[in-house]
Formats: sequence, C-alpha cells, structure tokens
Amino acid sequence: MTSCDPIQNLLTANRLNPRDFEEKRARSPGPGGQHVNKVSVAIRLRHLATGLTAIGRQSRSLHLNRLYAYRELVERVQALQRQNSQKQQALIAKKRRQKARRSFKTKESMRHAKRKRSEIKRQRDKIIF
Repeated sequence: MTSCDPIQNLLTANRLNPRDFEEKRARSPGPGGQHVNKVSVAIRLRHLATGLTAIGRQSRSLHLNRLYAYRELVERVQALQRQNSQKQQALIAKKRRQKARRSFKTKESMRHAKRKRSEIKRQRDKIIF
C-alpha cells in the first residue's frame, strides 16, 4: 500500500527517515506578487545526520517548494552516501592489494633490479693502484 504523499514516497524509496530532516519556512524573494510577499512559501530543509541543506523557492506554492527541496536534498544525501561507499571500497581494495603475495615473476624482477643496483654501487668503490 503506497501513500499519496509524494514526499513520503520519496523518502521511503530512498530509505531515509522523515525525522532526520528539519524544516524552516521563510518568505520567498522574487516574482510571485502579493502572495509571495504575504505568505512564507520558501522552505529550507536540513538533513540532521549530514548537515546538508536545500532551499525550495521556485514556486508560489509551499507544497511544491517542499517537494523541490526534498528532491534536491535526497539527491545530495545519496551522492554523499555513494561517495562514502566508493571511498570505503577503495580502502578495502587497497588493503587487499597490500596483503596479497607477490608472484614468482615479480619477485624475480625485484631480485634482478637489486643485483643490478648493487653492481652499480660496487663500481663506485675506490680504485687502488
């Protein structure tokens, strides 16, 4: 059973808790005439867990501005979550690479490079006549 509230549907689809958001209303600047000047139709949303904010003031309607602000904020929260999960996965992959054993061929090439370097250093020795 789905709710007819688009904001509730948006939050449940993205697994976000409505209590994690703080709403503040304000008067909206710009066009809209007397309605915008008299009524607080702009809305500022803040996601309490991340501190991200979004402002909805595109429309003369408070409900539409609320929807716009929620959409924008949900996109930002999701982008932040994706970024954090990518960082976490990169860190796990880095640890996996660090712990992995080197192949025989890699070890052999490292030994060869060491031998070559030691020959170069040995040639620096002072020549005694």
